[in-house]
Amino acid sequence: MDDVPSPDPDLLIEFDDVELRRGGATLVGPVTWKVELDERWVVLGPNGAGKTSLLRIAAAEEHPSKGTAYVLTEKLGRTDISELRPR
Repeated sequence: MDDVPSPDPDLLIEFDDVELRRGGATLVGPVTWKVELDERWVVLGPNGAGKTSLLRIAAAEEHPSKGTAYVLTEKLGRTDISELRPR
């Protein structure tokens, strides 16, 4: 993936090999995931599997440590997350 916003306006979330790390531990990933307009998803897994961390990235509350994440066609890591929240 390149550094331009995702061209598909129907693509709400796009993760490409996204990882979230804290203190040397990998909390999430690598994850590749796309959510299109009008899709519904369920995230299942045992305690500590990284469900909340994954959804914090999808909600633009966290930037990924590795990989590329677009939320509402904006690339996380290059976008001020607070600007996306009202959307």
